Amino acid sequence: MENFDQKLVNYVQGKCSPEEAKEVQQWLSTPEGEKYLFSQMDQDMALLERKPEIMRNHPVQSLLLYHKITEAIASQQPVAPEKSSIHIPSQRKTGYLSRWYQIAAVLTGLLIVAFASWLIWGQENKITHQTAYGETKQVTLPDGSTVFLNGNTSLSYAENWDAQQARRVWLEGEAFFSVIHTANDQRFFVHTSEDFNVEVLGTTFNVLKRKDKTKVTLNTGKIRLNLKETISAEPILMKPGELVEVNDASSKIIKKAVNPEIYSSWKSSKMSFEDTSLADIIVLLEQTYGLTVEISDPSLLQLKFNGTVPSDNVDILLEGLSQLFDLNIKRQDNHILFKANK
Repeated sequence: MENFDQKLVNYVQGKCSPEEAKEVQQWLSTPEGEKYLFSQMDQDMALLERKPEIMRNHPVQSLLLYHKITEAIASQQPVAPEKSSIHIPSQRKTGYLSRWYQIAAVLTGLLIVAFASWLIWGQENKITHQTAYGETKQVTLPDGSTVFLNGNTSLSYAENWDAQQARRVWLEGEAFFSVIHTANDQRFFVHTSEDFNVEVLGTTFNVLKRKDKTKVTLNTGKIRLNLKETISAEPILMKPGELVEVNDASSKIIKKAVNPEIYSSWKSSKMSFEDTSLADIIVLLEQTYGLTVEISDPSLLQLKFNGTVPSDNVDILLEGLSQLFDLNIKRQDNHILFKANK
């Protein structure tokens, strides 16, 4: 729907015209509208789990929508400002309201689940695993799924998982997931921010979240990336052997075919590179190993490197770069200086 976001805000606040209110409600009753509505519910549920304090002062969007829908059913007409009225032809009225009853019934259940999850997240123990720079760690989740954490990575989740609810974890850093497929097709979400999550059923994949960039590589199975609408209006479906990189700052999306084993080689104590720029290697050194890197000539950042080195010895990588590109690389404690030999 064109300008839907603003119309939806006006609709929830009771500021839209009778015609706009009718347009919004009719759109929400379509398959596309229902998909948006339940997607909003899922996003709100995830947000409440992560930041329960939000509900105390600010009702979530899906909850406000729910109130509007139940008001429409109670009054047996689409919601509009108090002094306006909307006529629904009698031959369509029963089917129209029946549709809203169905949607409201589902939403009621979802809201109960969301509110219960909000209470659970706020009251139960939350488990957080944090790795130091250069450290890797294997974590077993409550459902038996396994996660390998790379250096400088944080993973959080609720201590107890309900078999009837979606499985959720929150990630900052880099991790490789091996997710178990449950008999009831229980969904699994990896949240890297409020506006980005990876949805899976049973699969293996690598997620890297550093600052304003998120990179997902799929090894096996299928996953769906849910992004905020300003970046991608539709979810991104991934197949094995694909990589998707999203830049939050520029809203740029890169999707390409890769060898996924290269991007998860770190869990086998290796660093594998395939046409990797020196700029990306420096980011790795800084964000995964906690090193400070200085480079004398910015043009060196475009150099491309291929190879595999042990991940537990950065000095071997530095020696390889030095010999391959004829660089003078000096390391003093956690500071590294790159210079070109003249």
